[in-house]
Amino acid sequence: MVSLLLHLKLSQAINLISNYSFESPILPNYNYVGVATGWSGANFDLFHYDNGLGFGQHIDLQSGPGLNGYIEQNVTIPNEGLCSLSFYQATLDASFSSYVMEVHWNGNVVSTQIANTISPTF
Repeated sequence: MVSLLLHLKLSQAINLISNYSFESPILPNYNYVGVATGWSGANFDLFHYDNGLGFGQHIDLQSGPGLNGYIEQNVTIPNEGLCSLSFYQATLDASFSSYVMEVHWNGNVVSTQIANTISPTF
């Protein structure tokens, strides 16, 4: 499982990503669905798991063993300028080399990330 929270901001600190913290749809605790408002993709689940550590709702980019998923969203940049993309990525175990994530912009890979943080076991 790879969990993500995403932010894409212009230098003026305007968040451009819809549902960037995966808060919609609102799920009861210990539930999941295969959709997230404003996102498309495959093999992902929106989870709500609040064990008191503040994780709440998040995206799992591996909906099953060996099912590597992805999410995508079209983003309109209103002005020319610098943008920054930040995200939190965590895994359930220390097999970090198994959790490689690519960031694409306009169809091109702009970054490849390997997880380095373990989240609590569900």
